[in-house]
Amino acid sequence: LVAAGKSDLEKVEEIQNWLKSEAMLELSLTNEVVLPTVYEPLGVKIRWSSTNTDVVSNDGKVTQYVFDRYVTLVASFDLGNGSGGSSKFECVIEALDTSKMSESEIKRRLAGRAMEYMMFLDN
Repeated sequence: LVAAGKSDLEKVEEIQNWLKSEAMLELSLTNEVVLPTVYEPLGVKIRWSSTNTDVVSNDGKVTQYVFDRYVTLVASFDLGNGSGGSSKFECVIEALDTSKMSESEIKRRLAGRAMEYMMFLDN
């Protein structure tokens, strides 16, 4: 199919190239990441999914641990006619830098994650 001068394949490639070159520049994360939800030039909505929503939520909220975590973020989109595509991004969520934190701050940040806190104490 060709619409507005571009085939569906060309549109899919355009969106994927934009995601890789402009939307997801940082793949080593420490803070919340802004995940684009629309590719404006074509008005295409983008849905995100994470392989581990405890580390990076589907809306980009990052939770750091005391060790690096690895997550795949997937951007999926539909052109509205049954055609669409997706792009995968392998991300590293960097460990908390605890070197300048007080013990109470570390406990607060790791609240509810007893096993991880115990691992931290062993180091």
